[in-house]
Amino acid sequence: MLTGVATVAIAVTAPAAAQTAGDPASLPVATPAADAPPGDEIVVLGFGESRQVQSVTAADLSRLTPGSSPLKAIEKLPGVNFQAADPFGAYEWAVRISLRGFNQNQLGFTLDGVPLGDMSYGNVNGLHISRAILSENVARTDVAQGAGALGTASTSNLGGTLEFFSDAPRDTVNVTGGGTYGSDNTYRAFARIDSGDLGGGLKGYLSYGYLSTDKWKGDGVQRQHQANGKIVKDLGTLGSLSAFLNFSDRREQDYQDLSLDIINRRGLRNDNIADNYPLALQIAKVAQNQAAVAAGTAQPWTGAGTTFPTGFGTVDDAYYDAGGLRRDYLGGVTFDAHLTPELSLTTTGYYHDNKGQGSWITPYSPTPAGAANADGTPIAAASPLGFRTTEYAMKRGGALSNLVYETSANTLEIGGWLESNTFTQARRFYGMTDSATPNRDTLEFQKNPYRTQWDGKYSTDTMQYHVGDTIRLADDRLTLNAGWKGFYVVNRAVMLPATTSPLAIGRITAKDWFQPQAGILFKLAPSTELFADYKENVRAYVSSATTGPFSTTQAGFDAIRGR
Repeated sequence: MLTGVATVAIAVTAPAAAQTAGDPASLPVATPAADAPPGDEIVVLGFGESRQVQSVTAADLSRLTPGSSPLKAIEKLPGVNFQAADPFGAYEWAVRISLRGFNQNQLGFTLDGVPLGDMSYGNVNGLHISRAILSENVARTDVAQGAGALGTASTSNLGGTLEFFSDAPRDTVNVTGGGTYGSDNTYRAFARIDSGDLGGGLKGYLSYGYLSTDKWKGDGVQRQHQANGKIVKDLGTLGSLSAFLNFSDRREQDYQDLSLDIINRRGLRNDNIADNYPLALQIAKVAQNQAAVAAGTAQPWTGAGTTFPTGFGTVDDAYYDAGGLRRDYLGGVTFDAHLTPELSLTTTGYYHDNKGQGSWITPYSPTPAGAANADGTPIAAASPLGFRTTEYAMKRGGALSNLVYETSANTLEIGGWLESNTFTQARRFYGMTDSATPNRDTLEFQKNPYRTQWDGKYSTDTMQYHVGDTIRLADDRLTLNAGWKGFYVVNRAVMLPATTSPLAIGRITAKDWFQPQAGILFKLAPSTELFADYKENVRAYVSSATTGPFSTTQAGFDAIRGR
């Protein structure tokens, strides 16, 4: 049960994060923020909703450092907790967001209605908003804490939803550009060209963004190329047709994960040693010699000894390097049809293609002699380091449709969502050399593994529907709404040929055809409202080797089956 009072807008003052060379006059500015003093954060409560909804606009995003994740713009909202390890909030390994204690994988995320999954790292059912769209092209973000809209395309929204909406093409020809330079060799460039009305209500835009920055500690870079395109065709009394295609190629070297022990011994600025490959080899050799002594076997690395270099206490104090690569294509077409003055039908079809790789150059999987280089040639001698990857490939497509019948006092809607998602995930090992310089780069997709630990194919088929009714009474001062949604999600897992793995395989389903939701809103005054709402929700399973029911062993799953 969630109750609350929506009153006037709240302004919270915050210092500006950076300056940009772009033309601020060309940026979209929302009306509520137009008269705000520079540097103010605008929080707009969603009036007229029988649940707590807050919105931030493009004006709020424009106050952040260019290239910042849209999630940074909502971190000042009540109940929102946002954490990141980089100034842009786009480094996905370290980004976490929660709403009133609900974790990120218990929330729902959409872009123009298209589902983004739960936006977790190694996402198995979508992609992060920082890759889905350039932040300059986000027109509005709606945050519903506790109860999202019935029609939200999500099977994970237990604690709320974040809905992102892209900017519309301009009516006139317009060129927008900006450039930013900052510390740690930070470069950010953005350009957008709007066609204006080309005749017959057709207009569109193309935009491109580039970000490159060194890590703020340690050695490494983080880079991203993005391109967005959108067209809209006004069909007059028939409605409108729109389409978008977004691309992202993000490559980043990771920060070292820190324990309290490591912080106490080596400080907060401890990081991977990607600028010192010989040191990483030495640390790995010492660790493996220590393990051999403990096991009573011969030391594998003669001359390396069993004492770590000065300043290092364990093999986990600093690894050589790790990285994350993500390449995404996301596209969709929406037909907004006006069937009669009271009846409308909105239908969206979408497709998402993803290729990803998470890498770790690890001292726990040494390379055997004869393993292949990236070009396929054999590595002559063994190495204490190995290149471990978790590799992703996703192809998902779906459709959403919503039929709305609206009169002066009543709005009835019926809708549905279908999605088919094929996700493959593999754990592979690639050869590293025992040499002065490394033979592989964490910023490149790898080739020629010497071992595949597991290689699974995971499919998820989703069917969801919803029915809702809203009644307005007492000259629209009283609003009542009620409805329900239901879904049926089927998850399947198989291990691909030539793979030996103890991981669970098979089929599992999540089904709940009736998840009710009801709300009431009463307007006390133009700027004061009372509301209350109730909802029930279910989170479906996810399919992957690293999370969800298929991430355990078959024996472990069998042991708890039916309990």
